[in-house]
Amino acid sequence: RKDILSKIHQTFKISYIKDTILPIVLDDATFGTLSSIILFSNIDILQALSSDPEFMGRLFERMKEAERTSAEWKNLVAFLQEICDHAKHLQLQQRHQLFMNLIKLGLFDAICSILQDEDDSVRLKGMDVMMSTMQHDPSLLRGFLMQQEGDDKDTAGLLRTMIETLLAESESGLQEQMCDVLRMLLDAESLQPSNKERSEFWDVFYQKYFWRVIGVLTEDSCPNTLVLVLDLLCFCVHVHSMWIKYFIMRNKMVDRVAKLMYRKEKVVVLAALRLLRTCLGLKDDFYNTQIINHNAFAPLVDVFLANGERYNMLNSAVLELFEFLKKENLKPLIKYSVEKFWENRLSTIAYSSSFKQLKQMHEQNVNNENVRAEGDKTVMAELKISRMRRRRDGSMDKEEESYFESDDDEAAMAPSDQMMMDPNPHPQPFPSPRVAGSVIFNSASLPPLPSLGGGSPWEPLVDYDDDDDMDVSSSHQHQQQQRAAEEEEDGKERKNGKKNDDGDGRLYTSTPLAASETPTNVGEDAPSAQAGEKPPSNEPPSS
Repeated sequence: RKDILSKIHQTFKISYIKDTILPIVLDDATFGTLSSIILFSNIDILQALSSDPEFMGRLFERMKEAERTSAEWKNLVAFLQEICDHAKHLQLQQRHQLFMNLIKLGLFDAICSILQDEDDSVRLKGMDVMMSTMQHDPSLLRGFLMQQEGDDKDTAGLLRTMIETLLAESESGLQEQMCDVLRMLLDAESLQPSNKERSEFWDVFYQKYFWRVIGVLTEDSCPNTLVLVLDLLCFCVHVHSMWIKYFIMRNKMVDRVAKLMYRKEKVVVLAALRLLRTCLGLKDDFYNTQIINHNAFAPLVDVFLANGERYNMLNSAVLELFEFLKKENLKPLIKYSVEKFWENRLSTIAYSSSFKQLKQMHEQNVNNENVRAEGDKTVMAELKISRMRRRRDGSMDKEEESYFESDDDEAAMAPSDQMMMDPNPHPQPFPSPRVAGSVIFNSASLPPLPSLGGGSPWEPLVDYDDDDDMDVSSSHQHQQQQRAAEEEEDGKERKNGKKNDDGDGRLYTSTPLAASETPTNVGEDAPSAQAGEKPPSNEPPSS
């Protein structure tokens, strides 16, 4: 199309003016205007090319037919790189549609062919294309890798090509970029929420390609490759804490990493030390056991003592590792370090007190364990004795009997609480006989009442039998009979003259009056005194 071709030429001319002819003369406003024009022109060109299905199809067909050593192949790779690079300026929906169309046409197959090229410049362009797709959505590449691994073909797939690119020695930066791509693929945060995709991809990587990565950890490998692989393993240990354990134990990774500390390159020694520190930072018993079983601290202590008192990165890293052991009190590793390396090795270090404090902590841990063991033995012995004290008939032992026989709680308990807690209360001594079915009050807390017959005001009218086996109905009938007898006796007393009431309101006393005394009507007023007589005085006569 001529309009697209003319727009491409126009954009190229503007870019040449901005970057070559007038880079110093242009002010900031003009420079920004030209950059905006170039950006929007590239977006229009890219949208026009992506909307043409025949153009993209011819592009990938020509890449398959072109020879790997020809200039056409390099131009096609460079053109594909520019398309993926300018795609990041599109909107999300348009960018996703563009990459989906490219993948359907064979984008990842083309990347696999580009990475197998012998020219590093071409391989770098292929890595840029892969990084563009990974920055958009890592699941696109991960899904293609899973589909390719499921075909069970003997041909080299893209994942195998990526692992070989990581392990192949290169000075162009391919290894660093490939390490970043593998991290993005293995990152748990970039995976889908479903555990199926996560488990399937990790299974493929660990079962088929992890042994290739571990196999590089030898003494004759390239230092740059070793550092990148060790950094990738640090990432896997931190992210895949459960999945990687079996493969670490199977491939003896801790032993391989420990031997790398004897390398002359300090950067390799520090990378190996960084991996050990990552394993310790998880505070997992699995990694602690692996370090102790493979004696992984022996090369570390040898390198630390060989470094002497030089204050460098290695010295600081080793001191920080032992400080971490002391701070977190990792007892198995502290015991292993002190018992294995204290005599004639760590004890000779005088410029740092970390190792002396580590030994003191080990002694304290041993003392605490001994005290705890003695306490456990004492508790077990007491339990055994208490079991022996129990009788065979299932009765209580001495401690239980003494507890229930103690009167401290009963003395402090109120009488009402004792009656509520004791289902069979025993009769308590009271000042007066108890009446069945009645409530007993304390006479000391009540005011004195007038007596009816001259006796005690609290003396019961009827002395009921205190029989606990009497039921409620018989007790009520007995009370009614006693009340009727009491009323009959009261009537007899009234007839005998003890209490007389003639019904006219005049109340007479039961005692006979003297001859000189005259009964007085209570309801009438007393007769007035005769004239000249003085009323009787209440004062006693004078002597």
